[in-house]
Amino acid sequence: DAARIEQNHRAGYWQDEVVTDLLGKHAQERPDAIAIVDGEHRLSWSRFLHLSQRFALHLRELGVEPGDIIALQMPNWMEYLVCYHGIRLAGGVVVQVGADWRSAEMAYGFDIGPAKVAIVPREFMVYDYPAILKDLRPDLPGLEHVLVARGEAPDGTISLDEILADPIEERISVDTLRACRPSPDQIIRIVFTSGTTGLPKAIMHTTNTLAHSGRITQAVFKHDANDVFLIYLPYSTNFGSIMGLQLSVMVGATMVLMDRFSATRALELIDQEQVTFVPGTP
Repeated sequence: DAARIEQNHRAGYWQDEVVTDLLGKHAQERPDAIAIVDGEHRLSWSRFLHLSQRFALHLRELGVEPGDIIALQMPNWMEYLVCYHGIRLAGGVVVQVGADWRSAEMAYGFDIGPAKVAIVPREFMVYDYPAILKDLRPDLPGLEHVLVARGEAPDGTISLDEILADPIEERISVDTLRACRPSPDQIIRIVFTSGTTGLPKAIMHTTNTLAHSGRITQAVFKHDANDVFLIYLPYSTNFGSIMGLQLSVMVGATMVLMDRFSATRALELIDQEQVTFVPGTP
C-alpha cells in the first residue's frame, strides 16, 4: 500500500531508480566495455543499450502501450537481455515464461495478463515453440503478435532477428521512450513459483522489490564493474532475474551466458572469460 511504499523509500530500501537508467549510465560512461558474452556474440554496453532501445521502438510501433503485457519465453541468450530491457524502456510488463515449459504451462503463462505480445525461440532443446504456440492461439484471443528469435519466422509470426537488424531509430527518435519510463513502484514483471503440486503461481514485482535484493547482494559481495558473472540460472526464475537482469546491470559486470548447464563448459568459460562470480543453487 501507499504507506508501506513511503516507509520503504524513507528507510532507503527503495529508490527512484529503474534498471534502464543504469543501462544508460554504463553505455555513456563505458561504451566499449563488454556487457554480454553469449557464444560468438559479444555486446558492448553501448550496443546493448542501442539494441534495447531499437526493440522498444519496434514494440511501440506494434502498438504496445505502457502497462501492456509481454510474455518472454527464451533461454539465456543475449536476445533475452535485449528484449527484457527493451520491454522496460517501452513501459511494458514482462511475464517471464520458463524456456522449458511446454504446451499446458505455456497456455497458462501466456494467458497471464493476458499477453499482448509473445517472444519465443524458433527452436530450443528440439522443441518447436512457434508450432506449439500456433495450436494455443485460438484460446489466447488477446495475443496480437508472436516474435520468433534465431531462425525463420513461420507465417503469422514476426522475425525478432529482422526487428533487431532494422534501424527504426533513424525513423523514430529514442527520445519518445522517455514518456514510457515506469515508476520504480509500478508492477514491471511477473515471475512464477516452482509449482511442485500444480501450476506455478504468478508473483508480481516492481523495480524496487527486485533491486533491493540486488543491492543487498552487492553490499555483501562487494561487486563492481570489474566482475564477470557466469549466468546459467534461468532468467525466467526470480534468482536468475536478481543475479542476471538486475545485479549485473546495477554494478556493470560482464555477463557470460549459458543457455543450459554443463559443468565442463562452465569450467571452460570460467577460465576463458576470467569469471569472478558464479551464482548457483546448492
